[in-house]
Amino acid sequence: MTSSRLDAIRNRELWALSATEKARVIALEARSGVQIGRGKSPGSSPARADRVWADAERRVAAEADACLREADRKARERADRKARRS
Repeated sequence: MTSSRLDAIRNRELWALSATEKARVIALEARSGVQIGRGKSPGSSPARADRVWADAERRVAAEADACLREADRKARERADRKARRS
């Protein structure tokens, strides 16, 4: 699941973000649209939105890594218990 979520974040799909991240991205993109609609520069909003996406990608990658490490630890524990029984 986590790799598909990571791919979704890389493809800028909102469903993969947390609620807080979704709200920040939507607000920043809306702010950019308003500024452009007024004939002004969007300012730093696009860069800030990019930062939200990058932070989300790092967070999900860290979660995936933690899940893999936990699965490895459990497998080692099972193997150790089995080796002690034999």
